[in-house]
Amino acid sequence: FLRRLRDEAGVEVEILSGEKEATFTYTSAAADFGPGSLWAIDIGGGSTEVIGGAGGLIRFCRSFDVGAVRLTERCIASDPPTPEELGRVERAVREALSALEAPEPETELVGIAGTVTTLCAIWLGLDAYDGRRVHGRRMPIAAVEELERKLARMTLDERLRLPGLPPRRADVIVAGATILRVAMQVLGFSDVIVSDKGVRWGLLEARFGRGTQS
Repeated sequence: FLRRLRDEAGVEVEILSGEKEATFTYTSAAADFGPGSLWAIDIGGGSTEVIGGAGGLIRFCRSFDVGAVRLTERCIASDPPTPEELGRVERAVREALSALEAPEPETELVGIAGTVTTLCAIWLGLDAYDGRRVHGRRMPIAAVEELERKLARMTLDERLRLPGLPPRRADVIVAGATILRVAMQVLGFSDVIVSDKGVRWGLLEARFGRGTQS
């Protein structure tokens, strides 16, 4: 497909490596939330990436096989999830993230991608997603914990009717909330800054802005 696109349309397509994707993710966060010590967490379907840096320099990037879809499929079979199933999700996340060292004092945590933005939209009570209201919002860990408890008590049908929760995320949002909560606890963050901007914004910033070095 890529060869045909190049031959027929004259368009060169670059497939981003995991390292480049992480770089653009961090660039996006650093552009909006400052040059200080900054960690970014990107909770995806198959994995969760944690990127840390300061002063525009990426110091580390780690990818863990604990995404929202992966842990839902691996650990959750009941509707709603049982405490035992949620415990398996939590243990998997804690085990994965235990390899990370604690962040420096005054480090900010930025949450990127759909799990975090969706949780924020539900927390704000938005009937329809509004990136302008979500972006830059500080969500305390107490709110994440309450959202996790609320969502875990609901059946899938109930979650499908919940304002602010896209249907495509209804089956995996519980695991996603657990990943975020456990990550914040393990790393010692009391809140997370929500970012509506991800890889695409980071690519634009790297191309036309100051950019970020790894």
